[in-house]
Amino acid sequence: MWDFQKIKSMLIEKLESEPWEDTVAKILIAHKYSITSWYLPTYKRLAGRKSPLSVKEAEKLGLEFAMKSSAIKECALSRERDSLQEQVEALKTDLQKLDASYDAHQSNISSMRAHRRAHSSALSTRPSFDTPLFDESQKECIPHLENKLVEDIKNTFGLS
Repeated sequence: MWDFQKIKSMLIEKLESEPWEDTVAKILIAHKYSITSWYLPTYKRLAGRKSPLSVKEAEKLGLEFAMKSSAIKECALSRERDSLQEQVEALKTDLQKLDASYDAHQSNISSMRAHRRAHSSALSTRPSFDTPLFDESQKECIPHLENKLVEDIKNTFGLS
């Protein structure tokens, strides 16, 4: 005759679409009306909340539930702390590797600078373009070479 289950399903669907600010109220409604699909999500939300249960909330939920909820939250926080500690240790290891890499890089730079200084001093001892190609003893040959070069050019191009 009366289809209360259908009405209950429609009401649950309507309530699920609404945002719930009060997690404790949602838990109480879930228990009162046996809405089992709300249990896990609301328990997770309560355990993930930053603030602890207030005295008023603990009274509404009952001592046993409040204690179990607090234990679950503490366990989750403990795991979070352990995870954070592992992340900190991993970061320390990464920083040590970066420091070692940086030191090796600095050493390579110093080595390259020393190498460049050594080559710079070697380059400064090379003759420059201002250095004469012939020394004094060869200067007497220069006019003869110039004449020979001019003569070869004239012969090559037929300019005699």
